[in-house]
Amino acid sequence: MEPAWLREGRGPYQQTSIVDFDGSKLEGLLKFIGRGLAWHHWKLYLRPDDDVSVMFLQDMGSAYFQSLIGSWRNAQRVVENLGNGTIQYVGVQAPEPPELSIWTISMYGGLVLSDDRRKSDGPIESYSVWWVITGPPEVSDTMARLK
Repeated sequence: MEPAWLREGRGPYQQTSIVDFDGSKLEGLLKFIGRGLAWHHWKLYLRPDDDVSVMFLQDMGSAYFQSLIGSWRNAQRVVENLGNGTIQYVGVQAPEPPELSIWTISMYGGLVLSDDRRKSDGPIESYSVWWVITGPPEVSDTMARLK
């Protein structure tokens, strides 16, 4: 753990701490969580060849993506807040194909992960909402283009 300064939006910098983190482990966990939530809420069994993708979108991109799924008609939706903000998620299941579901998940009131671009002199990008998308195998091609 190292000390760091973080600025949210245009607000003042605040002292915090940073920890090196292996995002691939979180990605693996979120894939299992997406499958489990689809079963728990809609009894949706995802076959072994169905795709489960995880996307870490910048917070600005996340808002745009949410507006897209907000327009789905006849979609099933679920909103949960577990442990007073410990884990929050929203799930949307498309009417067709039923395997297509999109989940947004945040933990600990919006735990912020950052892509450390300091090594390449780029900006540090933050991700506080994580996306899990399930669907039939043909969805994986679309998801690969979005990542």
